[in-house]
Amino acid sequence: MQYPNPGYLGSSSHTTLFDHLRLQRDTEPGDLSQETGYTPLQTDCVVDDICISRGAELILELHRLSMIPRFVQIFNKWVATGTNLALAGPFTGSCASTVVYIMSQCDGTQATATTLSRNLFHASRQPITFSSETTFHDYCTKFSGQNARWEPFGIFFTAVCRASVDLAYAEPLYGSEQQRRKVQKLTLSYSDRCLDLCLPLDCMNDLQLVLQYENFISHSQVDGDQSK
Repeated sequence: MQYPNPGYLGSSSHTTLFDHLRLQRDTEPGDLSQETGYTPLQTDCVVDDICISRGAELILELHRLSMIPRFVQIFNKWVATGTNLALAGPFTGSCASTVVYIMSQCDGTQATATTLSRNLFHASRQPITFSSETTFHDYCTKFSGQNARWEPFGIFFTAVCRASVDLAYAEPLYGSEQQRRKVQKLTLSYSDRCLDLCLPLDCMNDLQLVLQYENFISHSQVDGDQSK
């Protein structure tokens, strides 16, 4: 299935972005290449209680609404058609499993949600290191399970949003166009909130860059090309 054209995105298109990165790689010395396992210096960023509280609020809301199982159901139905996100596709399954794993630990109390949020922030501040010997499975374990961070949450919700764009009906989650639109808006808002939790950390990594791109495309499809 051909990836849908989101419309003209100009200098913000992923083609322009990655062509620019490729140009930098080809013209600059190779000392900082992936083959050396180089990782950028980590910014000394302190996660304050306000950020942790915002993350806990999101976790409590997800627990209260009990929508994760239905989101996973539509995600599985969508990927079974052979469709996936353009850049994040190879690891959306790991992201979905990570969300399920973290939410299974939430008992609905503020204390537990705060602890989970704090742990997600702690992991999100860590660089995702890799080298020429890193396997794909090894890479995924760096942000899955006990290494869960906010980026996989955002990618998962973006994938569910995209699934609701592609699937006209996905009962019991939605059976009408009005319900479908509501799911699109809801999951995209969750993706936005996860991205908003990552960006203030000022700890750019490949996973966050992919989330930004996929989130941008979803806004283009759901809200229109001029929405972001």
